[in-house]
Amino acid sequence: MKNLKTNNTNTPKSNCFYIGTKNLHLSDQKFIQNELLPITNLTDISQICGGKEKLFLLNQKRELFVFEPQSDISKNLKNKKVEVDLKNDDIVKIEHGFFNGLFLTRAGRVYFVGTKNSQNIVPLLKLDGLKPKKAYLVEYFTQKDILIQKIICTSLNNYFVSSDNVLYGNGYNTGGQLGNGDTESLKLPIKISDNVSDVYGSTRANHAHFTTFNNELKGHGTNSSGQLGIGGTDSSVLVPTVVQGISGNDIKRISMPLSASIILFKNGTILTSGSNDANGRRSSSSVFLPVPQLKDVYCINIESSQYTTIILSRENEIYALNTGGRPFQKIQSSILPKNIKYELSGSLDNVFLYPYTGHSSQNTDFLNLLNSGKFSDYTLKDLNIKIHKSFVECRLNKIPIGEIENTLNEYKDNKLKIHSFLKWVYTGFIEDYPFTKEVCEKLQIDDFGMKSFDDDLLLLYNDEDTKNFNLLVKVDDEDEDDEDEDEQLEEIPIHKYILYVRSGLFKEMFNQIDENANSVTDYSGKTIESLEILTKYFYTNKIEITADHDPQLVIEELNDAMEYYQLNENCNLSYLLSLLLKK
Repeated sequence: MKNLKTNNTNTPKSNCFYIGTKNLHLSDQKFIQNELLPITNLTDISQICGGKEKLFLLNQKRELFVFEPQSDISKNLKNKKVEVDLKNDDIVKIEHGFFNGLFLTRAGRVYFVGTKNSQNIVPLLKLDGLKPKKAYLVEYFTQKDILIQKIICTSLNNYFVSSDNVLYGNGYNTGGQLGNGDTESLKLPIKISDNVSDVYGSTRANHAHFTTFNNELKGHGTNSSGQLGIGGTDSSVLVPTVVQGISGNDIKRISMPLSASIILFKNGTILTSGSNDANGRRSSSSVFLPVPQLKDVYCINIESSQYTTIILSRENEIYALNTGGRPFQKIQSSILPKNIKYELSGSLDNVFLYPYTGHSSQNTDFLNLLNSGKFSDYTLKDLNIKIHKSFVECRLNKIPIGEIENTLNEYKDNKLKIHSFLKWVYTGFIEDYPFTKEVCEKLQIDDFGMKSFDDDLLLLYNDEDTKNFNLLVKVDDEDEDDEDEDEQLEEIPIHKYILYVRSGLFKEMFNQIDENANSVTDYSGKTIESLEILTKYFYTNKIEITADHDPQLVIEELNDAMEYYQLNENCNLSYLLSLLLKK
């Protein structure tokens, strides 16, 4: 395999990079190259993607910006903010096609951003007066009370997977992109298939794949190069067709340059189909085949622009593929540290790499906990900062708090940097990447960039030894003697600060009772099963109902619990419950 050397021999200060067109001039194709280039004027990135002329940037505050990459972003980005009133909702995913883009909110709503320069792409009921920096709710779904859990934009199409696992699509249909059996383009979404578990596409592709809960992979749309992998090269495949020999459950991601499809499997292997210009092999194929150069590479992520496909290995090595029949080639560079987990995303002509920081609705709650110091059980004396020992130790791989304190004391003259580090500990957001990396290296936390905030909170939930509070729940006992006035109570162990920060009810209650109290009785009338699920949700932001539960009762009680316990208005509990109701 040929190694590609870059001019970058040292790790730059930037932690966001791109591969593709030099200087991000999207129409300047002659600068296409296999070189990892830093972006020094974009920071605080949560997600980034783009199309022919525009880029979307979602920052870690969940603010969305749309801009032309040729401009001086660092000076005028604030003027590029998208106008939208989400009414306490939260953006969780952004997508961009050739001309326009979409974003998905935590509550399952979809918004359109762009213009009507290609009307068949715009999934709106009204097209008059569209402003390029304003978001518009896709009312087609809200009017039908349809919640969306997944969005994908391809070149001239949008795809949506609903909470009840129905795939919808709109846009151009000249190549069968809508999978409805004809070639009439449609502005408003139509139903494509039931029982869909995921959908895949990319900014320049004119075809799409989706997986089903029956373990199938299906494809439809343009297929002149065999890019669907279904065993033929019909120019258009008008209905979803099963890809033989591929297990849909085993797929992690599918990336699509213009005339190929590249599957990344959960076991780290790669299969490709389509034109030899883009499939990583020296010959075209209408079925999925392995790439010889990658047989010994464990791949963890993949993304394509129309000209470049990037594959990231478990060791953070980068393999690049340009069109023109060239094989995958390893980029020789020391830019990417091995202990940082990177996200990949694409625009029309570029692939972006940036640290994966994660996001969860409880992040704001825990930031408030850090700032308030409420129910802190440890003080960093030299820094005069109150923290929560069990929380911090859990997030930092169970390193003893004394060792953590000694390391932070080395930076006691720069409390702003220390606060940025603690902000990462309490939220999962990397605000000051170089400093966070430096502190973690001193603490010998090699995987800090790959740490999952949600996984750490699950560990905290399972840490029974550090739980310092009990929620007492009255249990109905049918055999109980009516003359016995003693209440039968069961205990739900929990960290006191979790109740305080996640529930407005308990926050008010704790402000009125003895701060040293180690228990409180719940009078909501909810069953012990529902409250155990709710308290676990306080940690993990997930709802888990097993075969031992009465699902209808649990859903009803948790739905009532949102108001009773005064949960954070940004929480996603109602959305999670709506998904359960659809099953």
